[in-house]
Amino acid sequence: MLKRLAPVFLLCSFAPAAFAGVTSRTNYQYFPVSGRSAGSILDSMRSGSSSVGMKSTFANTDYDVTTDTVKSKGPNCRLTGVNVSITYTIHLPRLTDESAMPPDVRSDWRSFMAYLRGHEDHHKALWSACIARFNNSVRSLIGSDCGSADAKVDARWNAAEGVCRAENDRYNAYAARAVHGQRFVQRARNGD
Repeated sequence: MLKRLAPVFLLCSFAPAAFAGVTSRTNYQYFPVSGRSAGSILDSMRSGSSSVGMKSTFANTDYDVTTDTVKSKGPNCRLTGVNVSITYTIHLPRLTDESAMPPDVRSDWRSFMAYLRGHEDHHKALWSACIARFNNSVRSLIGSDCGSADAKVDARWNAAEGVCRAENDRYNAYAARAVHGQRFVQRARNGD
């Protein structure tokens, strides 16, 4: 599940540069969970996830986007490039003692963790594609005067962010149903 976007727009530098594109970085952070049964582990996940600011989700992805407009020097300031950087922080549970679980529960746990990681990686891929489309859309602004370029970049980001959020919301709606098909979740629901 995606949690927040903290954009920092239009940090201006005044060195000529080519259009550099998108850079990204991913950090993984883990919150501890404990238990021997699927039910006790899911209960621990719910309380552990809220301790890192999540709303009882099993995992989530935070992201921060920055755009940097690059402008030419001189009396006729022109936009010469727009760089976009995104940092993802993926929060996942980490079981404190896997050896305490029976082997069949451990196997289902590992499958569930692979599912969660894949789910969060899919959010990352959706956002990366949106950011790339945004970045391509602002290429046409190269050469604009500096006064209007910042406002145009900002407006295009606001539009792109809305599209990206809608795509991720649709994916989460689908995944909310799919997660209940995971054997580990089924075990917890059946009292195992």
